[in-house]
Amino acid sequence: MTQNGQIRGCIFGENWSKSDETTWKLLQSHAELKRDSDLGRGNRGITIVLL
Repeated sequence: MTQNGQIRGCIFGENWSKSDETTWKLLQSHAELKRDSDLGRGNRGITIVLL
């Protein structure tokens, strides 16, 4: 969907960590997300879709 331009990006829960490049860029632009309790926990039950 990213390649087709339907969404800007997608972060799977296992990648929702400050060490992930896409996550880090999102955290830099939306600092309030740094307080998310799932950040850095490798939670496979979440997916973040960037619209």
